[in-house]
Amino acid sequence: MKEKTIFGAEIFCEKHTNQYKALNIALLINQASIVFDRENILYCLLKKGMKIKKVFFPQHGFFQDKQDNMIESEDFEKDGIKFISLYGKKFAPSENDLEDIDLIIYDIQDVGARIYTFVSTLFLLLKALNNKETKLIILDRPNPLGRKMEGNIVEKGFSSFVGIYPIPMLYGLTPAELALYFIKKEKLSIDFTPIKIKNWDGSFFELTGRKWYPTSPNMPFYTTSYIYPGTVLLEGTNVSEGRGTTRPFEIIGAPFINSEEIANELNRLKLRGVNFIPYAFTPTFNKWSGELCGGVFIVVSAFEKSFPYKTGILILKIIKRLYPDKFKWKSPPYEYEREKLPIDIITGSDKVRKFVENDNINSIDFFMSKNFEEEIKTIRLYQPKRKLLFNY
Repeated sequence: MKEKTIFGAEIFCEKHTNQYKALNIALLINQASIVFDRENILYCLLKKGMKIKKVFFPQHGFFQDKQDNMIESEDFEKDGIKFISLYGKKFAPSENDLEDIDLIIYDIQDVGARIYTFVSTLFLLLKALNNKETKLIILDRPNPLGRKMEGNIVEKGFSSFVGIYPIPMLYGLTPAELALYFIKKEKLSIDFTPIKIKNWDGSFFELTGRKWYPTSPNMPFYTTSYIYPGTVLLEGTNVSEGRGTTRPFEIIGAPFINSEEIANELNRLKLRGVNFIPYAFTPTFNKWSGELCGGVFIVVSAFEKSFPYKTGILILKIIKRLYPDKFKWKSPPYEYEREKLPIDIITGSDKVRKFVENDNINSIDFFMSKNFEEEIKTIRLYQPKRKLLFNY
């Protein structure tokens, strides 16, 4: 029987706190930074006698109560600890934030998709710590998508807070490995220590034996992360990505879509690892709030065989083909980008949009990253038990 995965945060709490008790510490965490399936890492470290002076938190707020796209959180103070937002007024700790801090401890469960803004928060944290005396420890957590990699690299001119660095949509790294990649590529000078995961071999989240705690308001299940890198593309359109339902990103649709028609067309593609079930729904908020939408429930039947990013692109192409007069691209602003179309910064390119718009373009091969896997081999902290990079 496979042993349960142990998070870096749990190993740190049990074995490494004593050597850091004299330091002034800041955390970068949120409400999902749970250890031992019972408490937040903040309270575990406080019980160990560590001097927590500040808590930084990413998009969606410390309590993950804020929805998507430029909905900001306010700083606050609780029990003598300053809680500081890194989304909105600022996106990285300031010089003033760091001047009385000896160590930052990062413990965020990410979802393995480049567009999820925790990636950008990590990158900007590293840039802020470059050539500073403040130490960094990352308490590593599994990538729920394992080692699966897919998608185009963010192109020059299309970088944004949802694509801050030229990596694919699915990048196949843990937070600590991603930090090592950024440090290497940017030649950063940081006193950095990763606390590794125990009993993780690159498996998908369902094989870790661990409970999933929602990482943001619309990431309620680990299964959500299995299709999110594809259906998140709908944020750049007038089609609902399922916000306002109990299964965001797994349910998609709009009032102008016929459920049976689109399900039949998508199933006709015979995409590996996914099935499309006709599904009608009425969102309680966000796009088409209060209106009956036709659409599909996307069942990921075999994640190891699936291509979520390709699936999302082909969903767009089918909707555009079936409903050319009703389907629309969303206009800016989107995640603080006020000029480029949201779909272009979501995908990190204009090629996906042009593929969807042009029925004469049928090849999707150019969306695959060709060199990224070679670049990351030297910074992997865990060896995958099997190769998870596929070709279309």
